[in-house]
This record gives sequence, C-alpha cells and structure tokens, in this order.
Amino acid sequence: MEDLVVLAHTMAVTYQVTENHISKMSLDEMTIFLKRPDVIESTREFVGRLLSYYIESSRLPMPTTHINARVFLAIFLLAVHTDSVLEIHTDETGELVKSANNLITQFSRITKVLMLPLATATKEKYLLKLAKDFHRMTLVEYIPKFTAWKAVDEVRLVRRIHHAIWSLLRAAVLITPATTESIDMQDPIIMQLFAQVNRLRLKLRQIGGAQKLSELDDLIEKEMQERRFFVLICQQHVRNGGEGCPFDFIQQ
Repeated sequence: MEDLVVLAHTMAVTYQVTENHISKMSLDEMTIFLKRPDVIESTREFVGRLLSYYIESSRLPMPTTHINARVFLAIFLLAVHTDSVLEIHTDETGELVKSANNLITQFSRITKVLMLPLATATKEKYLLKLAKDFHRMTLVEYIPKFTAWKAVDEVRLVRRIHHAIWSLLRAAVLITPATTESIDMQDPIIMQLFAQVNRLRLKLRQIGGAQKLSELDDLIEKEMQERRFFVLICQQHVRNGGEGCPFDFIQQ
C-alpha cells in the first residue's frame, strides 16, 4: 500500500499526470506531454503496481497482457481530442472512446483515494473495490478495443503514406524531361520532394515495420526501372527522327 501511495504522489504531483491537468491541454501540448519519458515511466510504474496489488490481493493468476504506458495514456487523447484522433467514427470507435472516458474517471478516483489522509484499513477497503473495476476496465475493455482500432488505423495510415509517396514521385517525374534517363537529385525542387519522400518512408517504417518499407522500395525501384526502359524507347524514337516523346509516366 505504501509503495502505491508514493508512486501515486510521484505520478500525480511531481509529473502532473492527472485528468485536471491533462484535459486542459491543446492537442499539440498533450501530444508532447504524453511522450515525455518521466510521464511515461511514472505512469507505467503506478499502473503496473496497482494492477499487481489487486491481482495479488485477490489471488488471481497474473495476466499475460502487459500494460503499455503509451497505450494507457492514449485515453486522454481519445477522450479529449476525439475528432482529431479518430478520422472515422463507427460503433467500435464510439465504444473505444466510452471505455477511455470510463477509465479516466476510475484512474482519477484511485489516485485521489491514495492521496487522501485516510487510515490504512479504510484506504485499502476503498482501493480494492476501485482497483477491481480498474482491472476490468483496463485489461478486459480498453486494451482489446484499442488494439483492434489500432490495427485498422495502421492499415489506413499505411495506405495514405503510400498514396502520398507516389504523388511526390509523380511530381518529380513530371518536372524531369521525358527523354532524361535519371532524375536530377541536385535540382532544388527535386531535393525538396525527396526530403518529403524520405520523411514519409521513416513514418512508414515506424507504423508498418521494415517489411512494409522494403516492399514499397522494391515496388518503387521496379517502376523506376520501367520508366528508364521507356526513356530508352523515347531516345530511340528521337534518334529515328521523331519529335519529342509520346509518353512519360510512373505508375502505382
């Protein structure tokens, strides 16, 4: 019990991981705050210890699911900045937001109880009841809903990144003469376009992993090889007396 009180104080007072503090932040402020290492670590320690306390007190088997502090802290983003976080609203996302709001309420209650000057026996009585519901809300309701939403959301994000990269590559091709085999990587505009491509490639790796990035790179290389083949045809066309080139494209 005493260690929970200390952890609650560190998290809520020292690092201000409270509903009252976080809910007043803008989306940008909240995003930065929730990524802070001290915020993540103090929350991880507190939530982990709280769940362990309930499981040990109730003599339940230890769960195989481990709490990811970043996933837990996402309850604030989902509850406060719902429309910015969720591009598409469905019955499933509605249930996710509802579970996030419920979890915030329970999280706040537990933190407050731990920090009240109550007798240990009284505090334990209230805490066990609150921790039971917290255990259910976290492991049975919120985490599965978040995991399901995230899987769908990642597919959507990967699709959007693919589309953006191909649009940038087409733009680079459009400003390259149709009879020029290689794109001029020293051209200032080309450099800006490929800077955006590289930024999106890193984002794709973060979301989809190295395999997704490798698959995209292979596809891009294949398309660029085909373009070089068509450029050679164009060059032959011009050498044979033709004017200009009848095509120049890169396909997805």
